[in-house]
Amino acid sequence: RSLSVDTGQVVPISLHGVDLWEYEPRRLIYTPQGEQCIFAADEPGILPEIGHFSSSGEYLDWKFPDVDPDHSPINRHGIFDSDTSCIRAYFFEQRASVVLAGSMSAQGCSDGVGSYARFKNLRNPVVNSRYLFVRSEGSEGFWQWRLARLDFQTLQVQSVRIIGLDHNEIIQYCASDDDVFAIRPAGSYRDSDKIQLLRASLRPAGEPPAPTFAKALASVDLSAALQPVTFALAGGIRLH
Repeated sequence: RSLSVDTGQVVPISLHGVDLWEYEPRRLIYTPQGEQCIFAADEPGILPEIGHFSSSGEYLDWKFPDVDPDHSPINRHGIFDSDTSCIRAYFFEQRASVVLAGSMSAQGCSDGVGSYARFKNLRNPVVNSRYLFVRSEGSEGFWQWRLARLDFQTLQVQSVRIIGLDHNEIIQYCASDDDVFAIRPAGSYRDSDKIQLLRASLRPAGEPPAPTFAKALASVDLSAALQPVTFALAGGIRLH
């Protein structure tokens, strides 16, 4: 079944034409390329495998990911998991598991690109379409936490802070494309039934929201006089 976040409506999903060889489907992901990635298992309690099918249901591939599909965060591009000292991913398009950042054999606490970053005692990450956020042990030991952000486009790992929030007080957190949401105790730890939900923007201070195409087009002055432009190409050719 599919849940619409906008309306709250739950509707059934048809897998007509898809042959899962009597495996039980658990989850369906549509990739940006239009393929169907179906998580399926032959019995309860077994980690699911991933069947790759075209939009029409044609079989493409069957994979056993190195990450845990049942308990790891997922976006339209892949599944993301953390070992003690590295961040791993299974990408749907490449149908392969990779280490995105950190090292499987070396621990530490430092920012960097990809394998040059270091982590210690990583917790489960959260993801949106652009970033992965993960908590790990900080440089001062077990009782001090570090929140790191991995950029999927550059593989740059940066330690980040949410202004006004002690990261050691975070009970749980998640991220959308625009904001990070965090839960912390509202009072002392004895008042375990009282919590606060906080929100922090992921946009740099002062950055305006991204304009829609319609708003961008409306801002173009179509009545302005056209200015000719000439491009000088190789061989003396000019393009006007």
